[in-house]
Amino acid sequence: GQTGAGQSEGLSMNRYYLGAEADVGEVIAACIVGGAYFSEVNVELRLRYPFGEKEIAYYNLPVRYGRSREIEMHSGYGLEAFAGYDMPLSGRFRLTPSAGLRYTPIKGWGTDWSLMEQRSYVFSGVAALKAEYSLSPSISLVATPAYAVPLGKDAFVRSFETVCPAIKSCYGGLSVHIGIHFNF
Repeated sequence: GQTGAGQSEGLSMNRYYLGAEADVGEVIAACIVGGAYFSEVNVELRLRYPFGEKEIAYYNLPVRYGRSREIEMHSGYGLEAFAGYDMPLSGRFRLTPSAGLRYTPIKGWGTDWSLMEQRSYVFSGVAALKAEYSLSPSISLVATPAYAVPLGKDAFVRSFETVCPAIKSCYGGLSVHIGIHFNF
């Protein structure tokens, strides 16, 4: 009776979802999201693609190259994996606190004649709180504030941070994911 009717208007009983999100912070990124609920546990995988993240700076290369030069640096896509605890609060609203890891590849290359390329990456720990509002059993609006902290960086990334501190926002700091999930 009423339980079935309430469920048809509220949170989906379906346990899988795909979605599209915008990651808004110091860096703006588009995200594709996929996830599933297993009992009270939510697991989620997110592919991030930042817009316009390019820094050009004078960079001191290691001694073996014998000189300094200009390097153009790009942060690549990011891959995030989360696990969280599902807390339904009403028929249409739920919170999911979660923790996860972010992988951010970084690449740089000389803008001079050599076109020398270097690749690196940064792993970050991420804490998030997803708030979800169900418009229907198959569509939800989602807002997820998150904070990322780098867990380790190599010498290339650390050196570049000294001349372009803004690159830190690609793999650390506060952001908010806003999007839509399609439940099935």
